[in-house]
Amino acid sequence: MIAAFDFLKNFVFVLYYIFFPKYENCSNPLDHSEIFEIIIQFVFSYLILKVHFYKLQHFSLYLNIIIFIIILAIDLVDILKFEIFEGFTYIFFPFQLIFYCLKAVYGKKVILYGYISIYILIIMKGAFKLIFVIVISLIVLIIDKKIFIIFSEYFSNIKYILLIIAKIIINFFNELSLWITIDRFSPNHTPIIIIGEEFCYFVEDLIDKDSLFRHMRGHKYIRIILYLVSLIGVLLHNEIIVTNI
Repeated sequence: MIAAFDFLKNFVFVLYYIFFPKYENCSNPLDHSEIFEIIIQFVFSYLILKVHFYKLQHFSLYLNIIIFIIILAIDLVDILKFEIFEGFTYIFFPFQLIFYCLKAVYGKKVILYGYISIYILIIMKGAFKLIFVIVISLIVLIIDKKIFIIFSEYFSNIKYILLIIAKIIINFFNELSLWITIDRFSPNHTPIIIIGEEFCYFVEDLIDKDSLFRHMRGHKYIRIILYLVSLIGVLLHNEIIVTNI
């Protein structure tokens, strides 16, 4: 199941390029999708892992729902009025995030009740995911061979091959860090990493004026404030910050 969710998380983008081949995948920093991911991570942990919610956890969940609605409204204005990016790209994002969170939650369940180490989990997940990829690749090969001709270009240059190897190594440590966090703490701690990544994009914007924020005008500062509030909510949810109020 974990391998299936991880495969579907990536396959969502394959479907995107099938339906909209002329458009690039549009991912904007500090948009509503990251807050949506935080919300469904909390909800899945509550439903699947039976994590008990106290008053602080309920407060954090409702706080992030309010932030999600505000940022979603800003995104809709950008899409409908200013046409900053294509709105149909957001049709695929929720499914990718849902599969990602399900992978993390069921991974924690396997670690807790299956008594399996994260290294064995990564190896088994990779093995099953490889089977899914081979099956789908064979189907695609029958339908359209041109895709594999384009794919072969990545192995035509030693520079591309080295970059692929480097990406494999980086992805491994990224995956390992995720599972160590889930193992030592919980899936509900991963939103801290998510928000931290968004703050890195904001710092990039301060340095590079041609960054991903170039279309966001003044409301990018509203977004960063809302993300700061969301971070406080996540810290409260995980009882990193504890208050009697």
